[in-house]
Amino acid sequence: MIKLRTSTFLLFFAIFPFLLFAQPETPQSLTAEGLSKSIKLNWDAIPNVADNFLQYNIYMGTAANATVKFAATAVRNVADTSIVITGLTDGTTYFFRITAQDTLNAESAYSNELSLMPNDVIAPEIPTNLTGNRFDGAVELTWDAITNSKGDFAKYYIYSGTAANPTTKTDSSAFGFAGSNQVRIENLTNNTPYFFRLTAIDTVGNVSAFSNEITLTPQDITPPEIVTNLSTQIANAGATVTWAAVQNQAADLLSYKVYSSTASENLTLTSTVATSGESYFTYAANALTNNTEYFFAISTIDASGNESERSAMVSAIPSVYETEDNGTSGTATAFAERVRANIGLADTDYFSFSAVTDTEYDISISAPHNATNAVGNTLLSLYNTDGISLLASDDDSGEGDYSRIVHTFDANGTYFIKVEAQNENLQGDYQVIITQR
Repeated sequence: MIKLRTSTFLLFFAIFPFLLFAQPETPQSLTAEGLSKSIKLNWDAIPNVADNFLQYNIYMGTAANATVKFAATAVRNVADTSIVITGLTDGTTYFFRITAQDTLNAESAYSNELSLMPNDVIAPEIPTNLTGNRFDGAVELTWDAITNSKGDFAKYYIYSGTAANPTTKTDSSAFGFAGSNQVRIENLTNNTPYFFRLTAIDTVGNVSAFSNEITLTPQDITPPEIVTNLSTQIANAGATVTWAAVQNQAADLLSYKVYSSTASENLTLTSTVATSGESYFTYAANALTNNTEYFFAISTIDASGNESERSAMVSAIPSVYETEDNGTSGTATAFAERVRANIGLADTDYFSFSAVTDTEYDISISAPHNATNAVGNTLLSLYNTDGISLLASDDDSGEGDYSRIVHTFDANGTYFIKVEAQNENLQGDYQVIITQR
């Protein structure tokens, strides 16, 4: 019985001698490729003549002749001849060699050994949707931040120039926004087109492809100061608007725009007044309708077309102005028409108007519209057609201390009125209004 078994054993290995104390063939041509925090190994498959291949074993260490085997990295298919080993440290040198193992746990000799340092060669994602806004001597860029799927984003490169496809770059960290998706670039020249594009860079220096490119032209967008100290002076069928020059006149202040209308809510551009070195500016509005209120406002505009807000509105009511005629040649005035006048010290003003018989007339003195130097207190006298016979007089029956006479005439004709200050020490502006009742 024993002799038979021994013979059978010897006969088996006589037929299959390669199985007696045989070990798998040694893997050949081990190569490696460094990646970010990982290394990819490649080798040639063994012939597996005994058809009892179990796995390839990976040996790794930070010193030569690595003897530490990592079961987690075993490759169990003879035809699989590559593996990526992860979790490594970039910049650290690792040594690798491999063996083949069969189902009887026999293991081949080591393959050739190689060393390699993991190295990130994968560029970050490309920044997208670059847009921007222009300002006075500056631009502001905005883009969609990358998702940082690699986890090693460092900063952006901003490329700028006055020609397309700029290559002059600045780190985003130079602006204090290394990881932001917005940056403001100052000290640019107004009215000069600038081209911009950007890339992303990771911690080992891999740079993405360029984003989309945009063009922005910095421009002064700051409006000049608002006009203040606006005033008006009325005239016969006209008005003069006066305003002070803006205090801090910019070097590119170009002109003042005058807006006017008889409706305060609907002012339109009327004229443009060029700037100069004057302290005050004026605009004369002519061919206006007497006794109609006109509204005015002023704005400033610079060489870049920026316009300030309009000033506060002022208004004026043009009217006939007294011409200092005396006696029976006084200044004529029509019904319901204002006549503006000025009384000097110890002055007397005369006016004439036509009246019809049996008709009541209201003759009143008052302060002019927007007057800043109204006389304040008047004496009013009404004379017959001869300019001598006194028909009526009044001191302060009108508004405040102003005068007013209501009178019905007996005959058609031209009648006269005299206006004086209440005392010779008073002077200033006033207006006469004559209406038929």
